[in-house]
Amino acid sequence: MKVEIRSKVVILLCIVLAVFSSCITDDDDDRGDFALVAGDALPQFSVEMSDGGMLNTQSFSGKVGVIVFFHTDCPDCQKELPVIQKVYDTYKENPDVLLSCISRSESGSEVQAYWEKHSFTLPFSAQNDDAVFSLFASHTIPRILITDKEGIIRAVYTDDPLATYQELAKDIDAVLIDKLSGNER
Repeated sequence: MKVEIRSKVVILLCIVLAVFSSCITDDDDDRGDFALVAGDALPQFSVEMSDGGMLNTQSFSGKVGVIVFFHTDCPDCQKELPVIQKVYDTYKENPDVLLSCISRSESGSEVQAYWEKHSFTLPFSAQNDDAVFSLFASHTIPRILITDKEGIIRAVYTDDPLATYQELAKDIDAVLIDKLSGNER
């Protein structure tokens, strides 16, 4: 009988521990799944670009912004970056459009080597950590945000499915003429 009671106490303790342990949260990531969506304002951020210039939230004021988060080892990013290059080539002479790529946890030398290998001319900022990215989302790259002239996100693209040149150009053009009300995929 003592063995039976002892077994029941052990089982009860295990159940209580399991219930209470499910209430413990990780203080390092208290936001869980997080991502800015269409309609959100750009967060305050500042990065140094590969040419030594600074890019920050205010840089996008009065412009249609295209912000691309990537990592050169990411297979989906490798597929998307040539599309982004084509978008950049289309709009680089338009003073009302500002496109910038920001790496996630990747050194400047790694990004520069990848850019040279693929003949990219995209402006980029290499970030050795994910501090800037974490202001925009907790995960998933590539991540492309299109913002309006007031710094409001009008469209977000990730990897499911990857954005096409036609989709990105259509959204940029729509924001340029102020007709895109919000699009998220």
